[in-house]
Amino acid sequence: MGDDTAATRLGLLLYTTGREIDGLGVLQQVVDLMPGTHGAEVATAVLEQAGALRAPTAEHLRSIYLDGLPTNDVRRKEAQARLESAEDSPLAPAGDR
Repeated sequence: MGDDTAATRLGLLLYTTGREIDGLGVLQQVVDLMPGTHGAEVATAVLEQAGALRAPTAEHLRSIYLDGLPTNDVRRKEAQARLESAEDSPLAPAGDR
């Protein structure tokens, strides 16, 4: 996906030019896979405003990125790293969706 800023810009561009679903999807990926970045802060705000934010729970990351993507997809590797680092920075509880 590149860095958080580029991914967030892409999501915003898609969202504001009529490709809302694609844009929201990219922004959700930033929230899921690049937590704690400036891009994730912006993406979270836009998703909240659109009523489309999904909390990055372990269940969400597993079902979308680990179970739903080919093994060579970089997003799968990023999700796995995110799950493994959850000990240092816990994921959102399942009730926060």
